[in-house]
Amino acid sequence: MTAKFLPWAGLVAVFVASMAMLLPAGDGTHASFLCSVVVMLNAVILIFPLIAGVAAVDATALVRGRSRFLIEALPPAGRFRVAFGRVWRISLAGCGGLLLATVAAGVLAVSQGSRLSWGVWSYLLLGAAGVVSATSAGWVIGAVIKSWFVPPLLILVFYGGAAVNNSYIGVPSAVLTTIWTPYAAFVRPSWGLLIAALGVHGLIGAAGVAGWLVWSGRSPLRIVVLAVTCILAGGTIGAAANGWMWPAENIVPVDTSQWICAPLRSGGQVCAPPERPQDLPALVGELDDINARFLELDGALETRVWRAVDSPAGTSLVYVLPLGRAITPSEHAAAAAGDLFTACLLSALDPPDQQRLDEIAEMQAIVNAWVDPSADHVLTDPSGNSRAITLAEARSAYEASKLC
Repeated sequence: MTAKFLPWAGLVAVFVASMAMLLPAGDGTHASFLCSVVVMLNAVILIFPLIAGVAAVDATALVRGRSRFLIEALPPAGRFRVAFGRVWRISLAGCGGLLLATVAAGVLAVSQGSRLSWGVWSYLLLGAAGVVSATSAGWVIGAVIKSWFVPPLLILVFYGGAAVNNSYIGVPSAVLTTIWTPYAAFVRPSWGLLIAALGVHGLIGAAGVAGWLVWSGRSPLRIVVLAVTCILAGGTIGAAANGWMWPAENIVPVDTSQWICAPLRSGGQVCAPPERPQDLPALVGELDDINARFLELDGALETRVWRAVDSPAGTSLVYVLPLGRAITPSEHAAAAAGDLFTACLLSALDPPDQQRLDEIAEMQAIVNAWVDPSADHVLTDPSGNSRAITLAEARSAYEASKLC
């Protein structure tokens, strides 16, 4: 019964976890296939622990159930094949749950006017690799320790590790709060980061396979394999803990050369993702006045293109992706002004300089007050005090953003 049920449990666990991450999103994410799949794959924070727990339950049931005497009587090669077969079935079911959730997200997005996108492949690849490695590691831990305390403990431990390293697919830690940002869909792992992340999953999987060899009782190799397992597991944990593979420069914007664009009356143009062409007319109307105010600060900004992400860096003015919603001019203005000062903010955070951070916040607020039509060139501080912003003051603040 266990042999038939648990792989299906893996599929259901992965599918439910994925959809649980997607369905509460309330910012229009459902209207974009790329955004919905990327946000859904935030569920790695739940998928990996759950699939490891399912594998541990399977192994524990196997070595403690009625068939344990038959398993123990098998030769080492036979026991290894048992481990491989069980892990293979659960991994395949977990990947099936991932694909099923992707199809469901795609159907939901297409029903709301989105087009399909191949930009999800790297995220799905990382998700599938993680399912396989978590299954491999979870199964051998359950088989070796043989305790029903192991599966829930394993879920908690894996959950902590996934939470710490959730940023490896470039998605913010807001995963736990269902406060989403679709911008995550427009960055992707660089090749270096993708290979490093796959390497980590490979190490975890290799440690699991080495553990199967130990469990299967291959005596001549037992000590060597155990040492290799410890080295691989230790290296994986150490690399993940140090975060050497997750620096910000390894998350790069997607290629926006194929985005669809339209001219603005005030000059320049705005571009939207090709899967959401219906958002372009609304963007033209929402951004034209803001764009004119930016051009008052610097006429050279006419060469910058309005995009939902600054790609490549320093060539765009950033807007809030509509995804079928009506976005206020204030939201667009705040996004664009904030993006101008991103480099300044990062420089003030490394090392932290509170005085500099306060100066950056004030300059950003000045630029935002100038370009936001609803602010009407008036800056209101947190205390509620208001003062008019002059063009010279706004230009001075904008020029400061170019010096970072």
